[in-house]
Amino acid sequence: MLTQKETLALLEILAHEDKSFETTAAAFQRAFVRADHFRIASAMCIMLDDGLMAPRHCLSALYIIHDLYKNEPPGVHPFMPFLVGTLDSIQHAEDEARLLQRYLLCQLLAQTPSKDLPKLSPAELADSWSSESDLLPLPNLAALRESYAQRDAQVSELHRAGISPLVPDGQPPEQPRSEGETAVEGALGLMRL
Repeated sequence: MLTQKETLALLEILAHEDKSFETTAAAFQRAFVRADHFRIASAMCIMLDDGLMAPRHCLSALYIIHDLYKNEPPGVHPFMPFLVGTLDSIQHAEDEARLLQRYLLCQLLAQTPSKDLPKLSPAELADSWSSESDLLPLPNLAALRESYAQRDAQVSELHRAGISPLVPDGQPPEQPRSEGETAVEGALGLMRL
């Protein structure tokens, strides 16, 4: 999905725990062309799901994924289902790294996101947050789900699951072979020019 060069660039951007979320997101947008943002954000989602990132890298990755489409309404944001699903899966987590991710996602998905959050670095966010403090209330996940459920309803269930409604025929019709045509070329339906 990502080239080795892209992976190294991404990991270098995420590794700067002392840089603000805003600076990290800007570095991401400078390092990758806009046409690649969706593909690279999708790779980050997979890396997050598979636990392939350090905890502080996860914070930066979640911020970048949200930031790429922050000006879009929740129903249009392509990664809103991932962000809501991640928050939903960690809402009862007990380890500190997951609680910190919950804290970040609650701020990102709130009706009025914190104005100070982009200026914080992952390290500063961790220092300013204490696991003993009150957890932020969850945003209205049902409303967020409803916003993208309307969009998803326009796409058939087969396409949403990534299944093509077309099934190739395993046995092409028998056709007589022309002179010089091999059996493989005939089976694949290839022609010589």
